[in-house]
Amino acid sequence: MTDLATLSGLGAALTATRAGFPARLARTAAAKLRELERAGRRRDDVTPTLHIPSTFADTLAAAITLDPDAPLAWHYLDTMPALHVEQLHTSAHPTAVLLHTPLDWSRLPRLAGAIARLHALVPTAAADHPATIADLYRRAYYGGFMPILYAYPDDLAAMARELASHDLHAVVDRWLAAPLIHELAHLSPARAAIFPGYLDECIAGWLSMRALPEFVYPAPGEANALFAAPWFAQVGQALARAVGEPALLAAHAGLAGWDDALGPLAAAAARLGWGEYLERRDPHFLSSNFRPEPWLKLFALASARKPLDFTLQQLDALNWADIPAGAPTPADSAALADGLRAMCTRSYQDRGAYRVARRPPPPITIDVPSRTISAAADGDPVAPRYPLPHAIAATLRQRVFTIQPPPDADLDAVARQLEADV
Repeated sequence: MTDLATLSGLGAALTATRAGFPARLARTAAAKLRELERAGRRRDDVTPTLHIPSTFADTLAAAITLDPDAPLAWHYLDTMPALHVEQLHTSAHPTAVLLHTPLDWSRLPRLAGAIARLHALVPTAAADHPATIADLYRRAYYGGFMPILYAYPDDLAAMARELASHDLHAVVDRWLAAPLIHELAHLSPARAAIFPGYLDECIAGWLSMRALPEFVYPAPGEANALFAAPWFAQVGQALARAVGEPALLAAHAGLAGWDDALGPLAAAAARLGWGEYLERRDPHFLSSNFRPEPWLKLFALASARKPLDFTLQQLDALNWADIPAGAPTPADSAALADGLRAMCTRSYQDRGAYRVARRPPPPITIDVPSRTISAAADGDPVAPRYPLPHAIAATLRQRVFTIQPPPDADLDAVARQLEADV
């Protein structure tokens, strides 16, 4: 197993790998632009300069230096940048219309409201309204080399069908508000993102839920929440409870160092993140997508000021009962209600486009020993699961039980009733 000391000793090889990124990205962009020109679908004569945020580039360079044939290389330097160039430089309908039409922001209440709420949470987040969606995206953390979420071919085809009978602003506000606020929740490319990237994704997911609750739990009759959003948001939410929201937001915004904000947890997270990547060698840095429990236990240990020298496998095997729990807080209560809401959604595909809609409350299992809230899948590839806050679980007298909220239940009230069962 390669450890952090080995990573820090890569030296000249790592520097050389990182130095090669601009030329490779330029080749990727040039090839895609030639393809667009041959097809008669290039919308401008701009030659983009693709760029990767510094902290992400450092991580990517280390991974590729250790394993030059890693699928990370083609994923982040070829495939995704090519899609980025196509999105921003094609004349094809509806991409060019959606991304390059000047916007009237008074007609985008969901997106404009979410941007304002994100700025209120993180003052370093931009609050102004650029002319186009393309201009908005370019300021995001991944806006220099990755494609926009939910602007892939099947998503665009679905929006094209809707544009045939709906106003552009209505289509943008309905389908792009959630993915765009998530892009913006990663903040500026200049900031120092936390490692592993999985945790950065989770923090952005939690912020997205705060700025636009429909990011996770769509409005009645809508199907425009983000696919798998609760899996990320739950981990960012738990991290905020463990270290304190002000400290986490300051570090995420680049106003404080991660070591200062998280203490020993920062080094433990980096060690575990590298260990997981080196074991799995996935083509991305999001290996824990549907396996949050070890990270949740790590945060609980950090909150209890206990040693953090565990592997992910050891954390997975650790009993929650062996981790001290503090007194429940309002943040725990909010997380419990969010967990119930996450059970009341279903994911599906409509001609390839991902959709997330509400469903009537199903039977919901509360498993106190495993600290989970769960329900049967309703088309989801993985059955929904959300953490039962450790502090609340420690007060509950029942161990494993099922609740069946009525169809029009107030889930906040259901959460309060659960908390009263001590």
